[in-house]
Amino acid sequence: MDRAIEAKGVALAAILILVVSIAVWEILRYGTQVRNEIEGLAIANSDSQQWSLAQLEVEFDQMRIALLQVDDATGAGLDAFVQRFDVFYSRVSTVTDGNTFGNVRTDERIKDQLRNVTAFTQDTARIVDAGDDVLRSELDVIEMHINALAVDVRAISLQGVREFSEVAKAQRERVYESLLRLGVVAVVLVSALSFGIFGLWWLWQFGARQTRSLRSAKLRLESVINTALDAVIVVDCEGRVLEYNPAAERIFGFSAREMCGNDFAEMIVPDHLREGHHRGFRRYRETGEASLVGMGLVQMEALRKSGEIFLVEMSISSVQLGHKEVFVSYMRDITDRVAAEQELISTRDKAMESERAKAAFVAVMSHEMRTPLNGLLGTLENLKSTPLTDHQKRHVSTMEQSGAILLGHVNDVLDVEKLESGMFDFAHVPFSALDLAQRACDTIGAGARERGNQVTAVSEGDVPPAVIGDPNRILQILINLVSNANRFTTNGEVQVEVEYHRRDGELEFRVVDTGVGIPEADLERVFDDFVTVGLDHAHRESGTGLGLGIARRLVRGMKGEIGVESDVGEGSVFWFRIPAAAGETATWGHAVGPGLLRPAGQPATSLRILVVEDNAINREVLTEMLMTGGHSSRSVVNGQEAVELTAHTPFDVILMDLNMPVLDGRLATRAIRSSLGPNRQTPIIAVTANASPRIAQELRGEGFTDAIMKPITLRRLAEVLTVHTGERIVATPSEPCVEGLDLSVLAELCDILGPERVAHTCEQFMREGHDQLAQLREARDAGDVAGYQQTAHKFAGAAALVGALELRTSLQAHDANAALYLTPPYAAKLDQVAQVFAQTRSAISRYLDRLPAA
Repeated sequence: MDRAIEAKGVALAAILILVVSIAVWEILRYGTQVRNEIEGLAIANSDSQQWSLAQLEVEFDQMRIALLQVDDATGAGLDAFVQRFDVFYSRVSTVTDGNTFGNVRTDERIKDQLRNVTAFTQDTARIVDAGDDVLRSELDVIEMHINALAVDVRAISLQGVREFSEVAKAQRERVYESLLRLGVVAVVLVSALSFGIFGLWWLWQFGARQTRSLRSAKLRLESVINTALDAVIVVDCEGRVLEYNPAAERIFGFSAREMCGNDFAEMIVPDHLREGHHRGFRRYRETGEASLVGMGLVQMEALRKSGEIFLVEMSISSVQLGHKEVFVSYMRDITDRVAAEQELISTRDKAMESERAKAAFVAVMSHEMRTPLNGLLGTLENLKSTPLTDHQKRHVSTMEQSGAILLGHVNDVLDVEKLESGMFDFAHVPFSALDLAQRACDTIGAGARERGNQVTAVSEGDVPPAVIGDPNRILQILINLVSNANRFTTNGEVQVEVEYHRRDGELEFRVVDTGVGIPEADLERVFDDFVTVGLDHAHRESGTGLGLGIARRLVRGMKGEIGVESDVGEGSVFWFRIPAAAGETATWGHAVGPGLLRPAGQPATSLRILVVEDNAINREVLTEMLMTGGHSSRSVVNGQEAVELTAHTPFDVILMDLNMPVLDGRLATRAIRSSLGPNRQTPIIAVTANASPRIAQELRGEGFTDAIMKPITLRRLAEVLTVHTGERIVATPSEPCVEGLDLSVLAELCDILGPERVAHTCEQFMREGHDQLAQLREARDAGDVAGYQQTAHKFAGAAALVGALELRTSLQAHDANAALYLTPPYAAKLDQVAQVFAQTRSAISRYLDRLPAA
């Protein structure tokens, strides 16, 4: 900054000097010119030119007067005339021959007059020179010529006056112009001097301000350096210390007096680094090449006065002060930080080990939790096929529902874990996007009607008949989003819009509802785990709070985007877009089939099936299911027994568990495939708690035909057997849900119980339903929350048994919110239950009419 101020001052002074010099030179030049002009004017005024021209006429008049005074008789006065003529002649000669009268002689206006005057003087001179007698005789002629010449003389005299007037005027104008220029130059000079004085004053003021600012900045800098926690050391090119702040004294132990003037390398650089430091300084002085200057933060060892070697973080910069260069080093003691970092690294390693342990634990638990659930749910399915009292059936239904809820929670948690760990794989198969949206709507349809909502699926624009992707996971996302929309909408609409963006090759789903909406503050966290966003507790329902979080993870796993837009009171739009190439054929396959079951009384194709399972409960459940389906089965408890049995006994299908003692399912499958026995080409279905696409692909590479995930249901088992045996194990699908009634549940009951018992069960349900509705009304009127909740729970279980899903969903809401539904604003909710029950009765009656006669 000092250099900038100095440069400005020098530039201003140079300009000022230049302007003043030019102005002075111009003043001198124009002053000289004015002086010369004035002197020339003065000389012209003293000259006799104009006077001579004026005297020409005077002399002419005197000559004329002298002529008139001549006495013709005596000749008296003749000498006086001759004298006056000589004078006039002389004046005429001066005008005609003098250098100063050149302009007059050449003037076209008086050339003739001059010629006449000259001729007169010459003629008269000859007469005069001839003697007095001749002169006297010619006086009359001379008088006549003189009288004629008077006009010419007057013209010459006037022209001379005019000529010299113009000359005088031109001289005056030149003097005026010179004076004017002299005045302008003087003004410029005065202005320049004024500007220079002002500029010098401004520079002085600016310099004073800068001096004060620099002084203040210096004080602040000194304050900052003196109070800084980092050491600040300034050294010259020789490495001698120039500045050394208090923090440096505290860090290194040397005082400023001890350090200043000494080589700082000898003081604070450890012995094993000192020679390298000196080499670096020498190289910089010789070549200008720096290894640390301007390289940012670096870590190195330093030496305390006590001899302790410790780590510092250091940065070095160079500063040019005049013709000298100095180096500023900033050093920070990072001993504590390094220790903390090491502790963090150790903690991180322990945490990662913990994460690995958790991942292993989750992997084990995925098997260990699903295995008993498989046994529980499978046993319940088998138990439903045995003769049960109504009381027992209600208990079985309750256990089945609870088990299904528990399984859903377990699947949510395991899905999150797999998605977080990157172990989640996605299928790439053709499917119908619009059919998938309709399936999600059908799944939520019963619950939607209970809340007075209409759920529909529509296509926007040209949607291909098939796209490539993972229909299972997309359906999972849609069900989550549609369920969420239904939960926060009452007596409104939920619409699933499907749109395909051909240019981008992306499939977009939008779930639009007319519900309560989401506050803007909650939009950012609506996809967070364990978060249930609602305007009040009346809109919140039980659950893990993982649904939307899983949806976001699944969409991101498929390289897509997901988001939400909402206005409170206006509704919400949840949307997601995923890459999806257009396919040729849409097929569901067995992965997400709508539930294919045999109609009542249709015989199944009997298969010979080997069950390889070490868990006794799972083994029993699978065997019971196969027996229910009309198949024959054998079971073994490990892979080794399976290899030995399949070496000589043929089977149509082998159900192989993966984790078993002695020989696990993978090794057993390899052995069977590599043998020459009768089951070398037999379909082998892996039974596992984790049947993700990646795992299924790995299993196919190891010889498995397919994989089925625990817990296993009759429906799922039937689907797999149908796909991989080519036999007509199941019939074509019937409507999965008609007027809130899941026909597949009733069809499965017919398979297990027979048409007669199913008809009896349905009739009993309808009779008891009237009684339970009456009990609900009594409990509502009496304000009996416990009684209301107990009756709703019992009624919901009975509805689930016969597949009345819409009625069950409605009753579950009354069970969960009994206290709320007894308040006056919600009293009409029970009337909606009665309407759904009436619809369900009609649907059951129509179904029973189609059953074969008992």
